[in-house]
Amino acid sequence: MSNDHQATILKYIADHPIVERRSDLTAAGIPPDLIGGLLDELVACGELVVDGTGFRMPHPDIAILRVLWSVKGTQK
Repeated sequence: MSNDHQATILKYIADHPIVERRSDLTAAGIPPDLIGGLLDELVACGELVVDGTGFRMPHPDIAILRVLWSVKGTQK
């Protein structure tokens, strides 16, 4: 995922701090594969650990945490 796509997602979250559904992001024009891609990349590089109890980030980035906390349905 390019930095431009990540910046688009993070800017949307910054402008809309309460996002009720992932569909809110897609309605804003952010393709679903980019949303999923961001999560996949974070898991792949070890920055996001998802298990049966939720998620944790060994080196938390507050912007990414806001995305995860505010978008319902991103936690397993």
